[in-house]
Amino acid sequence: MSSISSLERFLATSRTSLHLKVFDRLSAADVVRLSKTSTLIRDALKIYKERKWNIDEFLACWFEDGQSFRATMALAGAVISGSQALRFMDRLGPAPRSDLDVVTRVGGVLALARYIESQGYKRVERPAQPGDKYPLITDVLSMTSSSRFCSGGGRDGIVEIFDFERPTWGVLNQFTPTLKVQIIAVTQNPVHHLIYTPTTPVRIGFRSYCKLANLWFLVQPTALVMNYLSHKEAVSIFPRATFLEKTAYPSSRPNLGSEWDSAWKIKYKRRGYRVVTDNSAPSLVLGERHSKDGQCWIIPFSKSQRAVTAREEARSQYKEGSDAKEAFELSLLHEKGKGDKVRYRLGVFEPEVWGYLYPWYILQ
Repeated sequence: MSSISSLERFLATSRTSLHLKVFDRLSAADVVRLSKTSTLIRDALKIYKERKWNIDEFLACWFEDGQSFRATMALAGAVISGSQALRFMDRLGPAPRSDLDVVTRVGGVLALARYIESQGYKRVERPAQPGDKYPLITDVLSMTSSSRFCSGGGRDGIVEIFDFERPTWGVLNQFTPTLKVQIIAVTQNPVHHLIYTPTTPVRIGFRSYCKLANLWFLVQPTALVMNYLSHKEAVSIFPRATFLEKTAYPSSRPNLGSEWDSAWKIKYKRRGYRVVTDNSAPSLVLGERHSKDGQCWIIPFSKSQRAVTAREEARSQYKEGSDAKEAFELSLLHEKGKGDKVRYRLGVFEPEVWGYLYPWYILQ
């Protein structure tokens, strides 16, 4: 009989609550590696993963039934992005004060809006009219004929943003008086949008003359925001930089310019992330990639958590949805910064376009 390690002996003889505390001290990468060492450790980590990356428990902050919301996401071909997706993958609880950002194409807006309103949320811009069965129908239909839709959503790829709020009660009321859900309508597959134009609408509150004001703006694209939660899995495009190195690399085709020095970076710096523009050799794999390749980190939700979404996924007009393997070419671009300094940024290009503009053999 082969001997077992000290860790295996500890797992076999101690309480599950102690296991969780030990695994919490490991990085997410170490948790994944450790699960491949033995059957006993793998079984213990399976319990840990189901508790720490429980999507329905995470979504319970905004919805009573997380599974039914994910079923609606499957029907709409939607994904969750932004800081909440980042927190989920980083084993942190939801942040009630921050919006839940849901990205979908125009055809998925109505299904999501109807579900969100059924959960007690009200649209912020325009209160529902009495007897109006579909409060958003006019807005949704008008989007497809707008100049922003015809131009592919403009520079940021976003056609329209719909905000919903509802008052909190119970324990949540200690953190924030309202919960906020945001539907972001885009013209492309949401995963394609997050990779190529990963701008995130951010609302910042500031006090001026004793009055609280809200300021909306778009966060400059970075590798830090390329994470998403679909109805059946969580995906990070740049997991090493995001979760191990806590580093944000700017991702932009145009030059960074003066906008890169804006105040939004404070939000991420406060959370312990570094925003880097002076690294000429980032720890990223350049070249051809896709959204489900070996460089990504994928957390599949348990089968019991996925079963309820299967029927709506089959009904969806966006059957490829988050399953699509979005291909892209990742390159490192540079520009002149202040003085003699050089600033670096990531360039995300369509594979065919980048091959035409800058053949890879030139870089070899």
